[in-house]
Amino acid sequence: EVRIVVRDKNDNTPRFQQPRYYVAVNELTPVGTTIFTGFSGNNGATDIDDGPNGHIEYSILYNPNDPESNRTVSVGNTLSGYIILAERLNYEERTRYLVVVQANAEQDNGHPLPAFADLIIEILDENNQAPYFQLATYQGYVSESSPVGATISASANLTTPLEIIALDNDIEESLFYITLGDYTTVFGVTQTGITRYLRLVTPVDREKQMTYTFTMVASDGVQQSSPVTVNILVIDANDNTPTFAKVSYNVEVFTNMQPGETVLQLTAADADEGLNGLVTYEILAGAQGHFIINNRTGRLTVAPGVALMVGQSYALTVKASDGAPETQITIEAVNEKAVSFCSNFKSVIHEDTLISENQPILELKATDPDAGPNGQIGYRIINHPDLFLISENGSIYTKVRLDRELQSHYDLVVEASDGAVDPRRTTLTLSIQVTDIDDNSPVFSQQNYVVNVPENSPVGTVVLNLSATDADLVSNVTYRIRTDAARQLFSLNPITGELAVLQTLDFEDLAALGIGTSYSFQVEAVDQGGLMPPGQATVTVRITDMNDFSPVFSQDLYKGMVAPNAEKGTVITTVLAEDQDPPVSRNV
Repeated sequence: EVRIVVRDKNDNTPRFQQPRYYVAVNELTPVGTTIFTGFSGNNGATDIDDGPNGHIEYSILYNPNDPESNRTVSVGNTLSGYIILAERLNYEERTRYLVVVQANAEQDNGHPLPAFADLIIEILDENNQAPYFQLATYQGYVSESSPVGATISASANLTTPLEIIALDNDIEESLFYITLGDYTTVFGVTQTGITRYLRLVTPVDREKQMTYTFTMVASDGVQQSSPVTVNILVIDANDNTPTFAKVSYNVEVFTNMQPGETVLQLTAADADEGLNGLVTYEILAGAQGHFIINNRTGRLTVAPGVALMVGQSYALTVKASDGAPETQITIEAVNEKAVSFCSNFKSVIHEDTLISENQPILELKATDPDAGPNGQIGYRIINHPDLFLISENGSIYTKVRLDRELQSHYDLVVEASDGAVDPRRTTLTLSIQVTDIDDNSPVFSQQNYVVNVPENSPVGTVVLNLSATDADLVSNVTYRIRTDAARQLFSLNPITGELAVLQTLDFEDLAALGIGTSYSFQVEAVDQGGLMPPGQATVTVRITDMNDFSPVFSQDLYKGMVAPNAEKGTVITTVLAEDQDPPVSRNV
């Protein structure tokens, strides 16, 4: 009875069920958490070999295109392939990782036949960033004569509005709610748009309070900003009339009083400041040329060359006025109508498009029913000014070529405002989608592949798995051998990338033919239907020798003679055997 036991050899490559796996992870996930168990059961890699040769071990392969991914995750259990988080995540720093996972037999006997798959990790944003203001302190100005609803100005000449902008790395800035820490009955803040403005809620009086100081915070509903300080200075208006201490004065003069001698010192007070509070004096009637008054000091004196007579009486009317200019009445249209966009807009752009001057990607239109400058519309782009620009008539253009592989979607915020001194504003968010074009060639996972193949391997033996990816959104990668001579020895599956032996490779025959025991050739990855050149890589196959020849003596019978008294070690005859295997395998 002859019993033959066939022992398994690790001659089959593991295979993943799919070339690419996906997992989404919240950015606040603690380090050490298992984030992926998708290789469990039959979802991962399988190997039809028996015993340890068929047991799969998983590891993470260094990815030169994404080296940071190797530090971010690790394999928690090599047999199950559980992936754990090794470093904290931050959505604001990075939103995606590409991890290359390698599957290999647990026992490869020094001849690994690995398989590879991509694990794409999408990071989910969490509202963990507090809003923040652009400035730590805001200085504003308002005239005490400003009506309710007036916008607080950024300059003392009241020409430009005070703009308040808060930012947040998590949500759209237009979703903030800004609150004031004090004086909420005096001031209010607009709650729409990226740029906010302070408004006057009740009239202010500089003579009662000159300055207002309060804090302001922005909240996104979860996080709250650090408070910033707002200082508002009330600008004086000429709203106070000079007032004498008395309504009437009675004074006696003497006949011997000399010209220039003081009759009465008048004083009028004005609560306004500056020129608005500078009082001048004037005699309106009754002086009869006998008295004069200093227009600055209010000192009433006897006029030159006047002789006062006994019993004469004078009734003088004196006017005190401040330095305000004459009142002028200007009739001006009130900016009462708001600016509004006509409709919502969405635009789709090809990623390689650079629109010329006369080819806008989108044309916006906003309206304002007000007349004159109050109804004239101006546009500006709030975010992405480095990528887009907008003309005076609302036409939007691209400034640079867009790349979908870097960013596929933009929310472009556009502001429309009228031409009033105190303009009204509105914002619109445009959804711009960048469509994909074929502008990327397939890229092999390695530029150089080296594999050892034992001689006499059976025809069809898979010796290497090639893998290439295309960054374009829609791609169909196929594989082929570029070097013509190599097609006689090897076949390459165009779909799977499996490189197999096409004929039996004999170490000694290849050496005799001058081909050599190490054979290099080029392979290509082609995007079917694409326009970009194929990706290329070099494959080097090393044919390893097997001890498949027995030694052969040079002749069947050897004869020799030796004397009866020959000493030990005497040569009787010489035999010779040869082996066609290389020297390493033929120690005869």
